[in-house]
Amino acid sequence: MIERRKVTAAVITAIESEGKPVGNSQTPPNGGWRGAPNADGSNFRPYVVVTPNPSTAPRNTYEGPMSDWQADWQLSYTITSFAVDTNQVEWMADRARLTLHPLVHTELTSGEEVYNVQQVRVDALGGLVRVDATEPPYWAQSDQITIWLSKE
Repeated sequence: MIERRKVTAAVITAIESEGKPVGNSQTPPNGGWRGAPNADGSNFRPYVVVTPNPSTAPRNTYEGPMSDWQADWQLSYTITSFAVDTNQVEWMADRARLTLHPLVHTELTSGEEVYNVQQVRVDALGGLVRVDATEPPYWAQSDQITIWLSKE
């Protein structure tokens, strides 16, 4: 049986290699505003949030072995980048996506099973969204990716 948290940890570790804070479904403690927004000496540290989405094992009888219907998985994630301007948020999103490509053809141990990453598919590039919760505002971009796994 797959243990998704280990796949999520691999996704987070890959994105952290860029040197920016990454949170699992929430803002990381060292991301965002440092100090009160718009106050002297405050600054915004760009960050990424990885959110696991509902995912399914393929139901098509032509995919994976019939003897193990959970041998293949397509795990969906939303990768949301946050920054203070549009250029920076797009840069953050680009870097986050690029750090995931090296996962292809690596092995991930999940529980007692070993899975091979067959592909990292970018399903959608998100649009820019202005976040007006603070003054000054900041920006977000949410991309959708899918990690395709096959049991070894």
